[in-house]
Amino acid sequence: LESGQEYVLELSWSGLATTDSVGLYETWYALENGIESVSLTTHGETMNNRKCFDEPRFKAPLKLSIEHPKSTKALSNAPVVSVKETPKGRSITVFEPTWTLSSYLYAFSVTDYASQQA
Repeated sequence: LESGQEYVLELSWSGLATTDSVGLYETWYALENGIESVSLTTHGETMNNRKCFDEPRFKAPLKLSIEHPKSTKALSNAPVVSVKETPKGRSITVFEPTWTLSSYLYAFSVTDYASQQA
């Protein structure tokens, strides 16, 4: 790698969510009809997840896309660019790049919550 050059890092991740509100975790809640539902959410701003560089020169814009069940919605602290259906009947939500930030501040959630725009 050369100093001063711009690089793109692409990652694909799959794994298990935790249940302790750290990193990528699942949270359970009851819907109005009494059915139990689950949401996957991130919480990176804890000491447990600061396994990243947090100096200004290491911060970068982040761009995320999430594949999720069609019956759910992917949310983030970046605006949605597009939502497309996959051949397997799932959705892929693509988000705009963020401003320059530390990776632990990037947040997203996959949920069946209803949302409203103010």
